[in-house]
Amino acid sequence: MSVEKSILAKNDIIDLLKSKYNLQGNVEIIKLDRGSSNLFEITVNGKRYILKEFNSNKPISLVEKEIHLIEYLRNRKILVPQYIQLNNGSYYLIFNGKIVILQQFIDGYTIENNTGNYEQMMESATILGKLIRELIGYEGLDEEGIIDRWFSKKSVQIGIQKLEEEKKNIKGDNEYKEQFIADLNDKISIANDLIDKLNFGIIRRLSIMNTHGDYSIQQLIYGKGKPATVIDFETAKKMPIVWEIIRSYSYVDEKAQGGKIDIDNLVQYFKEFSKYVELNEYDLKFAPHIYLMQLIGSTFGYREYNKDYTQKDLLKFALFRTNLCRSLYTNLDRISKSLIESVPHRQVELEEEK
Repeated sequence: MSVEKSILAKNDIIDLLKSKYNLQGNVEIIKLDRGSSNLFEITVNGKRYILKEFNSNKPISLVEKEIHLIEYLRNRKILVPQYIQLNNGSYYLIFNGKIVILQQFIDGYTIENNTGNYEQMMESATILGKLIRELIGYEGLDEEGIIDRWFSKKSVQIGIQKLEEEKKNIKGDNEYKEQFIADLNDKISIANDLIDKLNFGIIRRLSIMNTHGDYSIQQLIYGKGKPATVIDFETAKKMPIVWEIIRSYSYVDEKAQGGKIDIDNLVQYFKEFSKYVELNEYDLKFAPHIYLMQLIGSTFGYREYNKDYTQKDLLKFALFRTNLCRSLYTNLDRISKSLIESVPHRQVELEEEK
């Protein structure tokens, strides 16, 4: 559901199509109710497009970054959206202070989290591997401070503070009050154990690479007889690549429903990815730790439901991620050992964790 009300009336859209894109003829417009931006399915003389009206706080720099990256990937035969150029050669316009883009309609379908069968799971790993392989030579992405924000001792400490504060804010009439307290306490305990036992300096020994930044089953559009198309590159950046691998696995595998990691399937996912991009021993040993430290301090879902009891979907997502934390924490050593033993990788001399 869009965050802001659209400023585009039907006549505005028709005028933009004619004056800015030279798209003439019979125009049909359908407002789509998905995503945080305003989306319209446009049909002009039988040809379909998607018009996207970004929210007013969207920086032009992010839109330009995504456009450049997508064009780079299109030239390397990765299936990504195709932006439509305006008459002036640009790929976006400004209408009453908001950025508007037009792209070709992608004919296909999406699937929900944790409904992917084994073949879809492996296809996700293949697509991610090919995508990262092509991004190795891309210039224009940086780390954007993500390691300090997500993968540092300080970030885990800040997470503990957020969890403690959320416990204090649980409403007395929240029917899930006891579960909230138990879940938040578990996360605090796990976070404290990470701080005590993990050498956070190892993060810099992991493969930090250009990547999508939000790759998951939610960013794939499936079509008949061809690989899925990857969408939404605005969060692309450099980061520990194993985070993207293990996170995307956790959202696609039907056996990971409820937040339980299936280690055998996770290993197969990593093995498929490693056909395209070489990983090192640090990547495999600390993959579960990396994902865990990013998840552990999040109050997302709990906070939203505690403010608005209709947010049941966000609560379900929060419970899923807390169970992921438990599954990762319980199986840290087993996951690391299984990945190192089974996934081809470049060997390095491992440091002691403490």
